[in-house]
Amino acid sequence: MKPSEIFNAPVVSTGFDIFSIKSHVYEIHVLDLDTDAIENQKRIEIRNHVDYCEDGRRTFTIASVWFTDVTSKISEPAPVMIVRSAGREGRDASDEFIVNQPLFE
Repeated sequence: MKPSEIFNAPVVSTGFDIFSIKSHVYEIHVLDLDTDAIENQKRIEIRNHVDYCEDGRRTFTIASVWFTDVTSKISEPAPVMIVRSAGREGRDASDEFIVNQPLFE
């Protein structure tokens, strides 16, 4: 799939919990952040396009991460990256694809 196909795919759930992407963004030190304040700002949005759980333990997830840049004149969220995880609690395999480097930084 191309990134645009994933961004345009149906969304099964949406969230603002940065804990769900901490294993994909190594620069995030979640314990050093005020995660409640970050989540209340709703600038980092995680859109799950595939969220499958075989047996309550083994999972497969494809999600896109969107960011609202409040310093620009564009108030709409823009896609930043695609994240995938699979396996036991989603920890056996994971990767990420950054599609907008300036917003990621």
